[in-house]
Amino acid sequence: MEEEKEDKLDFEIRPAIYSKSAVLWFSFLMTPVYGGVLLMMSLKTIDKRKEAATAFISSLLMTLTIYALSFYYENFTRAITFFLNLLCAFILSDLFYKKHIPDAAEYPKRSVLWPVIIAVAIMVILVGMIMLAFWIQDQGV
Repeated sequence: MEEEKEDKLDFEIRPAIYSKSAVLWFSFLMTPVYGGVLLMMSLKTIDKRKEAATAFISSLLMTLTIYALSFYYENFTRAITFFLNLLCAFILSDLFYKKHIPDAAEYPKRSVLWPVIIAVAIMVILVGMIMLAFWIQDQGV
């Protein structure tokens, strides 16, 4: 009975981390670096700083590779980008996440509300900047 109580207490003091599915969906729908940031934050929360840096750098390299390929090849379609994002999402969520957080089910899940708000804000700013650039170009300034 006492051992059962200790297990319950152990679970309650564990820090909240982002779920594997959050890493997967952010990597797929946005870019791998978004999912990599969530994974990095989760790894830092559980004091795996070296693994956190590796996850972030890997996700950054994945994102840069996708962008480099899209600029280099003229016929690089959005479908190919989605496929590569999906591939990177599985690498981050199935390889990195499972390897570095094998006991993820024992941690409480952290809300993705703030990452969603931040991601939407970044997208709005980027789209706004692109629209402003086109408007300035049309004005002949």
